[in-house]
Amino acid sequence: MSCDWNERMKEMLFEEGLAMGMSDDEAEHYAEEQFEMRMGA
Repeated sequence: MSCDWNERMKEMLFEEGLAMGMSDDEAEHYAEEQFEMRMGA
């Protein structure tokens, strides 16, 4: 997958975390965790 796609996916997950009421730091952590889970890492 392209780097651009990976970055966009992380941005979407970050925004999802924010929408759930997380702080920026929490949403960033959430995005990283979700990205790794979804990508099978």
